[in-house]
Amino acid sequence: MSKKFVLSPNDLNETVELIKQLVKIPTESPIGKGYIEFVDFTESVIRKKVPKVKIDKIVIPSEFYASFPEFNKSMDNKRVVLILKTLLNGKPKAHLNGHYDVVEAGDLQKWTICPPYEPKVINGRIYGRGACDMKGSIATLIKALEIIYRENRNILYDLDISFTPDEEVGSFSGLRYLIDETKKGNKFIEGNFFFSLDATQNEICIGKTGIIHFEIEVLGESAHIASSFTGINAINLAVPFLNELIDLKVEVEQRVSKYPCNSDLPIAYVRPNLNITSISGGFSESSVPDRCLIRGNRTVIPDESENPMMDAQNELINLILRVKQSYQIKINFYVRKGMPASVCPDNLPDLLRFRKIASRDNQTLFPAGCSNSSNDIVWVKEELNIPFFNRGVQREGCNVHGYNENVPIENLKIAIEDLVNFLSD
Repeated sequence: MSKKFVLSPNDLNETVELIKQLVKIPTESPIGKGYIEFVDFTESVIRKKVPKVKIDKIVIPSEFYASFPEFNKSMDNKRVVLILKTLLNGKPKAHLNGHYDVVEAGDLQKWTICPPYEPKVINGRIYGRGACDMKGSIATLIKALEIIYRENRNILYDLDISFTPDEEVGSFSGLRYLIDETKKGNKFIEGNFFFSLDATQNEICIGKTGIIHFEIEVLGESAHIASSFTGINAINLAVPFLNELIDLKVEVEQRVSKYPCNSDLPIAYVRPNLNITSISGGFSESSVPDRCLIRGNRTVIPDESENPMMDAQNELINLILRVKQSYQIKINFYVRKGMPASVCPDNLPDLLRFRKIASRDNQTLFPAGCSNSSNDIVWVKEELNIPFFNRGVQREGCNVHGYNENVPIENLKIAIEDLVNFLSD
């Protein structure tokens, strides 16, 4: 292997300025108001910085959102995917991906460092919504490609790169569209591996937990509180379901994966979770509530069982039906699978090479493990049988999805150097 690339201060400063420009364009999902502006601006930057890369823009047809009426109703703009392709040189093929949407900014008064879309650099960190998740990663990839072509480095892969919308809402993301189209024969995603830049930096992620959503609507009968004995209190009837769910939570969260967890978390290995996330019922202080709604979710580790998603779903369904039968309670409910649990081999040749590069000594292997969260990249493996791994710019203290989101500038330097060294020599 040739001498490792080291980033210059000028290239790092240019990356910081690019991130600030990207953050200034709000791209909140699901509304998507700034999507087209962001894609057009990013395309203009790439055409200037990396002119040899072929660029296509894909507008996702509106009919693909017909199955998601609530999502569709919230949209305020077209959904656009930006596709980049390097010149074909007969090299091994790989696909790199990042999403450009961000979560909503929330209460603007709680952004104490700077307004969410007026980025500021303080104490070596760039602050602003999307600075870390994940416009910082997008900027590092653009800079890495610029350097590779500018310095005439030997690129090791024929690269397809996609910047996609709507990862944060998950209902039907831009990546999901590319996967569906690939299954129809339009080969948007292909290659030896899929590398996502949406991740933490202190590990290389090779797996994702799955997620299951549940809802239990407990039905009673309304009555005036003065004659409450003539009604049936739905909140009281919800208590057995809550007790059973809490007991199951204790049992589920004692299970432990063999896969290491992100070192930022206070657990060594990935664990499943079960959470009751909301309870609502009643409409008046003077009326017996005739309805109580319980919502929650259950995360699933990839090695929880032979069929982890199905088994976890059945576990919840059996609990709900058992309580319903035991107490003769009228309910409506659903238990719905979201993203599947998925994990990839940790000994793929390209992954092993990247782990050596990221370790910075070319001898040891950088940590690889499973994420405690879910996202849309799992469909790449589950439906296209392409292994994935991912690594981004996030570290502890970046406040991803929170107020004062930020990314350390040092993380950007590490990401660019490792990308240049991985994609070229």
